[in-house]
Amino acid sequence: MARMAIKMTRAEAEQFLKDRDGNQCMFPGCDRPLDDPKDINTLDHIYPQFLAKRDGWTREETDDISNLQLMHKTCNAIKGHQLPDENGEFRVPVREPKVQKGPRPELCDLCESGRALQMDETCPDCGSEAQPKRWPGVLQRKPKECDHSTFHCWMCVVHQPDLRVPAIQRIITGP
Repeated sequence: MARMAIKMTRAEAEQFLKDRDGNQCMFPGCDRPLDDPKDINTLDHIYPQFLAKRDGWTREETDDISNLQLMHKTCNAIKGHQLPDENGEFRVPVREPKVQKGPRPELCDLCESGRALQMDETCPDCGSEAQPKRWPGVLQRKPKECDHSTFHCWMCVVHQPDLRVPAIQRIITGP
């Protein structure tokens, strides 16, 4: 594909592409003219931008007029970042079905699935680590607002990691 190093405005590029390709949307099977009042014209990259970036094209090569064509906005949305198949058509990709999550693990009575563990503990029965991994948001404070006993700031966590207690203990015993 020959590269043209010509700088032009969007209007000039659209006119150049209309002169080159005609006043027709370049999406295969679209028979509407580009001046259709029901749709907006867009500049489409023949070789998609993300593929060009992956293949090491420069921005100038990607946006070169030889890699552009005019399409309706709706046609361009259908094309997305696909390349045409052997018939020159773009097919709407079939989405893979979502993977169903497995069943929830059984609740461990010993550690309550990690909620009754201290920070560095691991449950001998189920292998869970202490949960939650982060400090509860309701107990987090900024260092200037922290009393360093009931509520905890990031400095408390760094300097006194043994302050972490299970949430259930805080509920039962209070702050």
